[in-house]
Order: sequence, then structure tokens, then C-alpha cells
Amino acid sequence: MSEDDLLDRVLLAALAEGALDPERVASFAAGLRERAQRILDERLKPVEQRAAAFERESRWKQEVIAGIEEEIRRLRAEMEALGREGDKAAQAHDRLLAHHRDVLRNVVEVLDALPRRSSAVSSGVDRLRDLAVALRKEIG
Repeated sequence: MSEDDLLDRVLLAALAEGALDPERVASFAAGLRERAQRILDERLKPVEQRAAAFERESRWKQEVIAGIEEEIRRLRAEMEALGREGDKAAQAHDRLLAHHRDVLRNVVEVLDALPRRSSAVSSGVDRLRDLAVALRKEIG
């Protein structure tokens, strides 16, 4: 028996006090060690299995989180690109709207300048003048 081992020290102390039979101490110690190992195996193995399962789950969660974070970065970049495209579209729309209003102003000026002629032409011109009034309201 080694004095470095706690069990050995306890058994040596028991022997010194006469509490144990010196001939059976070695087999008693071996039996205690064997029983201790079985207890450790029974209790420690499930804990090790749970720890391994937890580590697998943690790795899986980290992979999922990394994938989600990458998708978030990709979606944010896409949103920024769409925002820039939306800004460009809005600017193009504003330019086109300004152009259409200029065209309508020119149409109104031409309609206002039409002379009154015969009654047939006059009724057509009147309808065009009504259109000019409506267009003036539209273009402000």
C-alpha cells in the first residue's frame, strides 16, 4: 500500500488501531476501489453523456446562430441596395412628373391660344378649353 493514496492512509490508520485484520486489508481495499469505480461509472457516465449531448447541441446552436447572422447581414445589404434603387426610382419619377407637367403647361398654352372659328370648331375648341381648365387644376 502507498501512503500517497487517501484510502491507503485510512486503511493504514485502521490497521495501526487494530480495527482491521492485516491479512484481509489488501482484498478489502481492492473491493472498496472496485465498488468506488462502479459508483463513478454509474454516476459519471450519464453526466458525461449529457455533457457530450450539450456540447453537440451547443455547436449546432452556434452554427444556426452563425447562419442566421449571415442571413441578417445579407438581408441588410439587400435592403440597402433596394433603398438605393428606390431612391433612384423616386428621383426618376420626380423628373418624369416634372416633364409631364411641363408638357401639360405647353398644351394649356396652345389650347388657350386657339382662335374661335365656326360653331363646329368652336364647340371642339370649347371642349379643349374645358380640358385646359382641368389640366390647370392638375398641374397647379
